[in-house]
Amino acid sequence: MDYKTPTVAIIGGGFSGLLATNVTLDSLRLINCRLESNGAYGAQLQNALVVAQDSTFSTNGNINAGVFGGSRLQCTGCTFADPQGTGALGTTRANVFVFTANRVKIRTASLGLFPV
Repeated sequence: MDYKTPTVAIIGGGFSGLLATNVTLDSLRLINCRLESNGAYGAQLQNALVVAQDSTFSTNGNINAGVFGGSRLQCTGCTFADPQGTGALGTTRANVFVFTANRVKIRTASLGLFPV
């Protein structure tokens, strides 16, 4: 499944803007998408393979991209910025949070730094 429209915005989607579970064989591609202002996660991956290109993950409640349980996230030309630390997960905040045997590959991306 490819999202190739000029801009797909996933904004204010509750706990997770995008929840991908058991997605295999590179079948989910985010191209020129915005995942912003969601309750806890911009993207939450569980046993999933997701490829993102020229997409923005920002101002989500706690974590812009959470990669769990054998997942893989590959981003090219993506922007990660300004996780809020005010969402459902309390004051936790991170641009990318990786846990339990996962892979994250980020190329030519912009990572916004925030004060601790």
